[in-house]
Amino acid sequence: PWNMPELKAYYGYPLSLLFMALVAFGLIAFFKWKKWL
Repeated sequence: PWNMPELKAYYGYPLSLLFMALVAFGLIAFFKWKKWL
């Protein structure tokens, strides 16, 4: 697991988790806006 590039940056891991959470919430909001959920 030492070839993970996000671990080389100081805030890499929290930023990647935040980015994934934002994508997930964005998709949920989009689907609710389209009334698919």
